[in-house]
Amino acid sequence: MTVFYQFSEFQNNDLIRGDYSHGLWYRAYWPRNEIEVSLFEYNDLEFDESSNPIIGFSKEIKFAEKLQHRNLLGLLGYAIDYLSRVFLIMEKCEISLAQYLKKNESLGQNFAISIAKEIVSGLIYLEVEANYEIQNLNTMNIWMDENIPKFAHLPMIQTSLDIPSPKNNFYDSLKFIDPNFIRDPDFVCDKRSNIFSLGITLASLAGISVYDSDDAEQFVVNVYNENSHWNADRISAEYVQLCQRCCASDPDLRPSLNDVFLSLANLETRINHVKTNASELDVYSQERKILEKSSESILPSFINLARIITESEYDILESTLKVFDKFTRISGNDNTVFKKIEQHLTVLDQTPQNFIGILKKLRFLPKCACLLGFFDHVNRTDLKQAFYWYKVASDGKDDFGANQLGYCYSRGIGIESDKTLAFELYQVSAKRGHPQGVSNSARRLYEQDAEKAFEMYHSIAKTGYTSGQFYTGSFYETGHGVTRNLRAATYWFKKAAEGEHERGTYSLISNLRDGYGTNVDVHEAIRWCRKATRNGSNFAGYALKRTFRVM
Repeated sequence: MTVFYQFSEFQNNDLIRGDYSHGLWYRAYWPRNEIEVSLFEYNDLEFDESSNPIIGFSKEIKFAEKLQHRNLLGLLGYAIDYLSRVFLIMEKCEISLAQYLKKNESLGQNFAISIAKEIVSGLIYLEVEANYEIQNLNTMNIWMDENIPKFAHLPMIQTSLDIPSPKNNFYDSLKFIDPNFIRDPDFVCDKRSNIFSLGITLASLAGISVYDSDDAEQFVVNVYNENSHWNADRISAEYVQLCQRCCASDPDLRPSLNDVFLSLANLETRINHVKTNASELDVYSQERKILEKSSESILPSFINLARIITESEYDILESTLKVFDKFTRISGNDNTVFKKIEQHLTVLDQTPQNFIGILKKLRFLPKCACLLGFFDHVNRTDLKQAFYWYKVASDGKDDFGANQLGYCYSRGIGIESDKTLAFELYQVSAKRGHPQGVSNSARRLYEQDAEKAFEMYHSIAKTGYTSGQFYTGSFYETGHGVTRNLRAATYWFKKAAEGEHERGTYSLISNLRDGYGTNVDVHEAIRWCRKATRNGSNFAGYALKRTFRVM
């Protein structure tokens, strides 16, 4: 059942844009969650026999409820007013990327590339992971929230945001459309057409006016004939070339989203290596570092391995190792990570047995050795062999391998228990930059130096590591090592719950049910209980029963 909040509970409801035919946007403050939001009047409704609005009929809306990503304009819920008008509660949207670029005409090279990577990251999530093809990709349908680009991915929202203004908004939009479609109405736009739109968007970040002309007719002629201009004085030639590849006349010559992201990541790495030291990184450096790490090649180039494995085997290994690396940096639950690997192998039409056969061909590489140990460890097929592979990985300076070797010594897995050596290995893993190593090191410091432990947990919580988010919430809840703050505790519990952290979810449910650090919201608590049940949580049934008792 869809929960509707009362429109009257939102404060400072200021109309910010829109009209009655396309939909109205309001900026508002939501005391329940102490955040600013945007409210969009949703006109395309159905009603049941009692004249109650039904949201579920819309596939786009139901699908949007499941989408969660840093670079999406998130759907937070629904509101209804005394006239039975229904509003979508969206994350705050202040200014479109198009308006942002007009106000900030001289983006620095590093900042422009950083925003470009964020945009591509959001597209990869939508089109590759969520299998959702975004429509009308342009700078009017990307919104900026504290320098973070967010896609307005729902079609009905895009329509309302892209309302003609006194300035020629039509021509602003036209340059993002695949010229093949402009020349041939029968041309079918697909994901490759979105790559063209992406190329124009990336060019806009660099201040490149590809087709612009003061004369509207000349502008159309330029687009029709692809009379493009690629002059840029504040961005590297390599960035410009990437934009040009995205805008290639032949759609088959346009790069994939993954290729675009890798090109941007490699370009940023080279630029930072030459021009930037650690003290100059901005507040998002930790998150970008993790994103870059997961996007860079994990294996050596195929040329160096061609005598050992085929190119298809190389691709299978590379992609699976990226999944392994990515989710060990998000989840501290080995079973959750293993499930993600199994799902990925299923998509690749690979059985675990076949994959292990490929993996063993490169068992001398630290990351491959670590994954071999992980298979033996999680499946408990040979714990001594798991210890052996973790040792190989750790000796090869693999960050997660050091953590797993420390875990073996801590729990006596495949070797006699040695708590002191375990802690030393956790510290090695932490120094190499793995969040699980930081987390395990912090746990050892819990009693000795609570403030230091909190700082360590908080640092990895900000990178998206769910156990770090849960423990940060726990420290805030108890006041151990930091000033007690129940609201902050609930915030971090919710972050952990969004990452399917079991204890974080249980703590969030308890706070929603009992009103700790938030208003009592039993319906929301039940929603989280059901979500935990779908995720296979062991405690969900117990939490659901306790929640129903207070209703």
